[in-house]
Amino acid sequence: MTNEFLSILETIETLPREYVTVANGLGRVIAEPIKARTSMPLLDVATTDGYAVRYSDIMSVPATLTVQGESSSARHYTMSLHPGCAIKTSAGGNITNGADTLVMHSDAIDNGDGTVTITAQAVTGENICPKGMDFSTDTVSFKSGTIMNSRLVGLASTMHLLWLPVVRKPRVAILAVGSELSLPGISTDKNPITASSLYTIPANVAASGGEPIILGVSGDTIEEVQARIREAAGCDLLITTGATSAGANYLMQKALEGMVDELKTLRIELNRNDMMYFGRYLNMPICALPGNPTSSSIYFSIYVQKIINRMVGVAEPQKQFAILGRSVDEHDTSVAYLHASLSIDRHGTYQAIPVSAQDGFMLTELAKADCLVKIDKNPDLKKGDFVEVIPFSHAMVST
Repeated sequence: MTNEFLSILETIETLPREYVTVANGLGRVIAEPIKARTSMPLLDVATTDGYAVRYSDIMSVPATLTVQGESSSARHYTMSLHPGCAIKTSAGGNITNGADTLVMHSDAIDNGDGTVTITAQAVTGENICPKGMDFSTDTVSFKSGTIMNSRLVGLASTMHLLWLPVVRKPRVAILAVGSELSLPGISTDKNPITASSLYTIPANVAASGGEPIILGVSGDTIEEVQARIREAAGCDLLITTGATSAGANYLMQKALEGMVDELKTLRIELNRNDMMYFGRYLNMPICALPGNPTSSSIYFSIYVQKIINRMVGVAEPQKQFAILGRSVDEHDTSVAYLHASLSIDRHGTYQAIPVSAQDGFMLTELAKADCLVKIDKNPDLKKGDFVEVIPFSHAMVST
């Protein structure tokens, strides 16, 4: 990560909090620490079927005790345990007052006359889950930055958390630039290229916890691009694709220079003369990405993803590594990153296999990719080497 991009990240602030119902919490990011409103379990409970007893009554076995009552998850026993007695207790039933040990059902014999014979000594506290052991009202259950998946949503409901304080979703506008672009199903000889970025980028934004707002396609004139940028005013972020290279006469650079105070250029070593521009219009960050699908995917993962993470309050993930699934060739090693499919081998190790086409013209191959492999123009990378990988954003909607 370059110093220039680090300086950009420092200007990105986490968005304010809002409240959503727990039922709508999937994929949202917790904005502040939350404590449960109840404890689990509410009482000391049995983890298996057996008999709740006083340890002092079974110090010598076999020991025959009077069955005083029964406890189950549906019906707790509320009286105190008398000396020389036992409470027949099902898993989930409360451990009655006075009992300190649970003898497993297999270590007891029901004599059929209201007594039970304990045949093996048990360990004090064994097979008992103490009150609040799972969670309690005294400890933080959800930290700031927690991404809610389906299991955490279920956990929050068990904690009686009906409303969750979450970071507001960033409103992210997406604009494709280029007179050659058209929407799916309506391409013509004058507009032969489908603006797939209007589907790929919004999907990436949604998977990252943002709310995509699709602005459509702009023609390649400075005046039209600037007009469309003004339409995005009020959004938290604008992402454009296309018109960043020499082939487009640096249209985006010229359009942005007339609207932003400071325009920064970010480059990644690729086979194309691609670049990304960053600036602010009325304090709205703008990320102008290349139009090539491969390039825009890489720039999104390396730069834009980190900006959105800052906005939604997600910490920068730790570096991840995988085994390279095939050796890289001379063409592969002329770039900094390769698209790759990520899998787990029979030993449980992550393996990254670069897809066969990396130029953006074979979109079927590009669609197979799950991650980027960091190559850094290293010609010596061989199958079996450990490499750094950057998984694509999908954790925000993990179930």
